[in-house]
Amino acid sequence: MYKSTDTKGFLLLAADAETHQRNRHVDTEMLTRMLDPDGVHVGTVMVLHEHVGGRPVEPHYRTQWLMKFAGKEQPQEAWLDVNIALFEALTQDIKDEETKHD
Repeated sequence: MYKSTDTKGFLLLAADAETHQRNRHVDTEMLTRMLDPDGVHVGTVMVLHEHVGGRPVEPHYRTQWLMKFAGKEQPQEAWLDVNIALFEALTQDIKDEETKHD
């Protein structure tokens, strides 16, 4: 199932990944300048992950995102390793209304 979040939610997820120095994180300060403030960002892959730098850590999601950048039509891709509870709190399910699939 695809998930979505607004720019504020995406930046909170990005900050979580960056703060915890998980394997997949991005420069949150740079993203703040580049993301469309009114954008919707789509999570396309969510996989349970339990390692950082080869060391076991608290389980988290490895996620792939399509981000909406300001002034750009084509989405940009990013991977983030994020806290599961934060991810669930900040995202919503996207339902495909044409095919009735989740």
